[in-house]
Amino acid sequence: MRRNRGISGRPDRRLSGFCAAPPAFAPNVLKSAMRTFKFMVMPLLLAGWVLLAGTASFASKPSYIVVDAGDGAVLGAYEAGRQWYPASLAKLMTVYVFLNAAAEGDVSLDDTLDISKAAAAQPARKAYLQAGKTIKAMLAAIVHSANDAAVVLAEAVAGSEADFVALMNEAAKSLGMTATRFTNASGLPDPDARITARDTALLALKLIERFPGHLAMFSQRSVKIGKRRLATGNGLLDVVKGATGMKTGFTCWSGYNAVLTTRREGRTLITVILGAPSRAVRNGRAIGVTNATFKSHAGGEPIADYVALTPEGKPDRVLADGKCNRLLNASGSGVGYLPGWGVLFGAYPKQNQAWARIRKMVRLLKPSERRGQRTIVPSSRRALRMYNALLVGLRRKDVLAICTRLKEKKEFCQGLPPKWLNNPRAVWR
Repeated sequence: MRRNRGISGRPDRRLSGFCAAPPAFAPNVLKSAMRTFKFMVMPLLLAGWVLLAGTASFASKPSYIVVDAGDGAVLGAYEAGRQWYPASLAKLMTVYVFLNAAAEGDVSLDDTLDISKAAAAQPARKAYLQAGKTIKAMLAAIVHSANDAAVVLAEAVAGSEADFVALMNEAAKSLGMTATRFTNASGLPDPDARITARDTALLALKLIERFPGHLAMFSQRSVKIGKRRLATGNGLLDVVKGATGMKTGFTCWSGYNAVLTTRREGRTLITVILGAPSRAVRNGRAIGVTNATFKSHAGGEPIADYVALTPEGKPDRVLADGKCNRLLNASGSGVGYLPGWGVLFGAYPKQNQAWARIRKMVRLLKPSERRGQRTIVPSSRRALRMYNALLVGLRRKDVLAICTRLKEKKEFCQGLPPKWLNNPRAVWR
């Protein structure tokens, strides 16, 4: 199978008129770096990539499984019984249990739920809910993958997260998820948590079968919490042809995970990727195996009968602490995916210069234009290390307004649509 080498994309030409010249010192530095990269570094990287693509596996090759959502047949798999840490894919079970409780009348989807101190104290990624207030938490848990919202759902059903976890594991057992164990409602790292690609696909299939009326929430690009609009954490929605939804997840322990539903020519497939060492590997594997399966039209045995051997012992941790810390520092959100549209203010040799640039540009904007999430992304394709200064989590109209304002001030501003923002091979990186 040919490995997808990345996600291509081009800048939106409609935004090109909103870009003034970059800061004076940047062109010479960037031109020199790009010449070095083009003639010295790129050939070595391409040669290494070709060798890597021809080998049997990555150093940490992700598991995957592809299932036909129509009949539940397994159409392709690799190490689908290998255990990994669940990360935010655990929230699929949190939502499944909550929807079951709603179907039985124990809770209502229209309820405004209480926010406890325990929920508000959850670490990021979160919606920054305030204890003592109320919220409709379902969309925040799924769309923004908010840990605090997941605990709100858990407490609404069972009174405590611990009691809710027992319900999660009971549901997993009843669904036939034989190698899965949940330890919290959000998927935060825990040495006793487990999940497999086969079990995750089975859960996704049951969500589709039992709750077809609620599947639209898995495809939403943002959710409004109070006066704030929070972007989705699912970058695959904008880069996979026919993508209709589901969930992504990331922790240092789990690596980059995804459950993706894709519909083409009247047929829906469920693709699960677990344990990818980078966002690019996860996205490339998801695109590659999904495309190949649509083309093959091969059949398979039902997932309920599909036996995926599960090795003994604890799951491997995908990313070492040092490497993972560098990844986390690459994005203010703490995840590899950059949500929404973005605005690039320039690239700088020091992080403090990049942060200073963001602060200066935001001060030049009207209060109504001060949107988005401030983010620093270290360059990955330049010979000289640079730090890109961005706002992300924007809408297209926000980008147009921001770049129009900064153009009037004769400041540099480059709008980046989602595919270009998250393209690991993009020039701006």
